Amino acid sequence: VREAELKAEFEGLWVEASKRIIALDNGGTLVGLRSNLIGLFQQPLATIGPLDYFQTAGVVARWWDDHAYDLQTLDTRGIDGLIDAWLTTAAASEDDKNAPALAEQAIIAALVPHLLDEREELAGRAAEFDANIKAAEASDASEDEGGEDHQPDDGAVTEKQLKKLKSERAAAKKQLRQLDARLLEGAMAARKALSADDADALVLGILYERLTELFDRHVAAHRQQLIEIYQRWHDKYAVTLRKLEVQRDDAASQLKRFLKALGYG
Repeated sequence: VREAELKAEFEGLWVEASKRIIALDNGGTLVGLRSNLIGLFQQPLATIGPLDYFQTAGVVARWWDDHAYDLQTLDTRGIDGLIDAWLTTAAASEDDKNAPALAEQAIIAALVPHLLDEREELAGRAAEFDANIKAAEASDASEDEGGEDHQPDDGAVTEKQLKKLKSERAAAKKQLRQLDARLLEGAMAARKALSADDADALVLGILYERLTELFDRHVAAHRQQLIEIYQRWHDKYAVTLRKLEVQRDDAASQLKRFLKALGYG
């Protein structure tokens, strides 16, 4: 219940935060904005819990640090400049083996979610072919080790079927590579089609997702800590119903013997 209340309060506060962030595109200033946003979220969310005053401030500060360059770009180049900067970074990442893949970048996900859905389906198919091929090859290896006494499996994959599986896997992976090659081009096309309102919503959506992710992660960690504490208490202090019943019966028997010894039995 408290987490639901926290989420509802957060959503309301984000509406106000969005206005202050988007104001950077309309003559606003970064000066004081960091402390302003921390103050906006800090007291209301800490009052609800489970995160305290300092933890709440820490989450917003971490979010600010993650997006400091983005907010500076928004301040100097506006919404359009920030989106273009994200796309430029995405394009540059294609030649950088240490950079996140295009499919993992927020701007790509925001602009071409349909392509990422298609990619997920293709990746799932390729993974399924991989699993089936590994299972078939493991079965073949087991049969080879079994020698003459090994009984053949009626459901075993034939050599022809295995070859077909590998062909289908290769086709799925080829489609996956082709789709990856289309991601940036598709994102660029989608960016050109954005209206001003769509551009605002896209930028705020990306910033919102990151802040939500940070809060969810901290709340989940706090929840896990509570679970572990309650589990330790349970392990240390819990008494099973059966044990209580045995203790009750023993106590009743002792009382009966005591009363009998006193002549009341």
